[in-house]
Amino acid sequence: METLKVSGSEPLDKFFAPSNWGDTRAKLRFKAQDKWANKSTLRAHLSRITKINELATELLDQGFMSDDGADWEYLTALEKIRQKIADRKIKSWSELERKANGQKSSYVGHLFSKKRKYLPNYSKRIEQRLEQLCVFLELDWGIMRPMLIKDGARRPVSKKLKPSGFSYYLKFENWPPTLQQSVNDIERFHMRMTPGQLPDGTPKLRNKKSQWKIRESDGKCSSKGSFHNLLGSFFGFCVLPSDKKVSEKLVLARLKTTLVKWQEEDFDQYVSWMTGEGRNAAELSISLLFDFDLIERWLQWLANRNGGIAETQPGYCLSLSGLTNPKTGAISQSYEIACQVMGFPPLSGPILRTEENELFQKRIREWSDFCGRASAEFRSLQHSFSSSKVKKKKRVSSRHSKILEIKDPLVPVQTMIERLHRSEPRHLDKNSQSWMVWARNMTLLELTVSNPIRADNLHCLNFCEDGSGRLRKTGDVFQIYLEKHEVKNPHKEKDYGYLGIVSPSASSWLNFYIQSVRPHWPTGISMDERLFLTDSGNKLSNIDLWKIFVTVSRLYLPEYSELNPHVYRHIVATSWLKNHPDDFVTVSLILGDRIETVMKDYAHLASSDGFSRYHKLLENWRGRTPPTMGGK
Repeated sequence: METLKVSGSEPLDKFFAPSNWGDTRAKLRFKAQDKWANKSTLRAHLSRITKINELATELLDQGFMSDDGADWEYLTALEKIRQKIADRKIKSWSELERKANGQKSSYVGHLFSKKRKYLPNYSKRIEQRLEQLCVFLELDWGIMRPMLIKDGARRPVSKKLKPSGFSYYLKFENWPPTLQQSVNDIERFHMRMTPGQLPDGTPKLRNKKSQWKIRESDGKCSSKGSFHNLLGSFFGFCVLPSDKKVSEKLVLARLKTTLVKWQEEDFDQYVSWMTGEGRNAAELSISLLFDFDLIERWLQWLANRNGGIAETQPGYCLSLSGLTNPKTGAISQSYEIACQVMGFPPLSGPILRTEENELFQKRIREWSDFCGRASAEFRSLQHSFSSSKVKKKKRVSSRHSKILEIKDPLVPVQTMIERLHRSEPRHLDKNSQSWMVWARNMTLLELTVSNPIRADNLHCLNFCEDGSGRLRKTGDVFQIYLEKHEVKNPHKEKDYGYLGIVSPSASSWLNFYIQSVRPHWPTGISMDERLFLTDSGNKLSNIDLWKIFVTVSRLYLPEYSELNPHVYRHIVATSWLKNHPDDFVTVSLILGDRIETVMKDYAHLASSDGFSRYHKLLENWRGRTPPTMGGK
């Protein structure tokens, strides 16, 4: 096959050499603006990739891509966008931005520029501009999805629906007058109320700037805005239609008006996300907050709408628990709200007679006891949702479920390191930058597999000849020593934070890197300050370390999702537990973490792992076969 060229002077094999350390998509997207093709116009930026399908076929032959992988989707999407832009004879990103969005800046161009190799997290501004770009170019929104999702920009489901008109919030102006009055009373109480006291009994001094402001929520007062956000979500769920047929009509009407073309197979999900309690908005009141079954259905509905992730629910429960606190809660101090909830008669005037005062005090005690039980119930709901899928790192682990579910997750990692080892640029001089980058990456991977410490500790490693650094040498073996304040979960009974012996294989690579590679790195930074450096010789940061690991895994392990430095901790822990069941102590020592944390966050064991071990025990029993059906 003839060697394809990306430019007039760069052949494909050099373009995809390991020294570039860029993943397939990043190369095709950003290499066109390197020093040998440094032009700012859009046409010059994209016309370098004139044979996108031929390049993809070549990459398939080299094993960098799969037929049904996201890389192929990305190349196809990029070619379609390039062709649409070329048909309109647009010469620059700023011109495209101006015609598509009516903006003078080149904001969309920055998303695909060389300086940003990974798209940022979703925001409403980015979403709107990309939608307008798709509409302007007459492209389906699905064209953008393989470009955005693969770069770690997947949003929670509930946020994804907002640009499409699927917002369910009930705004303050649509609340009934009685509900508005109750909410205003709660806000005024917060302004008058003292902020509490310190543990020793000393009253706190309220900062005037932090007081709630008595005005309608205009988006500028964060305290009042967050309170309205809670109530708007709850009452919005209450007024959503309970009949699914009505919800189907509502979803169909909104799908017709949206700019984005969503997949038809997701229609049933939209219907469930827009199905609520079916209550009349005029009948809403603050007393609904004490319907705990309704509150629990609302919180669970939020979790289902957000892909099974509970993020805002614990905070909502804590807010409601504080509002109903029998001593300091705004709701528990309001007799008007007590009348709505408990059915007490309203006060017609001042209490003069003794019997009326006693009856009033009795009602206050009943209301206070009721609010105390309600506050405890909200606390219980908060704990139940906090123990579910709350943390975002659970979502990160789910992206790597494919590699964590196999029999030994370390096997693909060893395969990736072996592929990287075979890609050594032997034709280059040992003092060349590309060869030293390869040696650095090999050392980093070997060290991470041997000692899967956190990325915050890995990129800060230093080596001192007097043995005072975080990386220390004793004979031919290295050790990693971290102080107690440098680790996340140190053991209280130990004087240090982490002390780990490096494996012989990783020690040999460290010894080779320190003696033969690091002294030739073109920089003025000594190993006493930082052991590992960037390609340009600067101190390695957490982000730089993340890019190195993700790039290497995308290039040399395309069968799985990209592996960032923290995933190696999960891989090592799961691999050891699958080969040594119930040995959580060893995993705790390897990771430098508590046993409870290992059991909670790092033990990615499926029920099949337990059944396979249990069934081996049953094999020792005498087997019983069922009778045949052919006889009498």
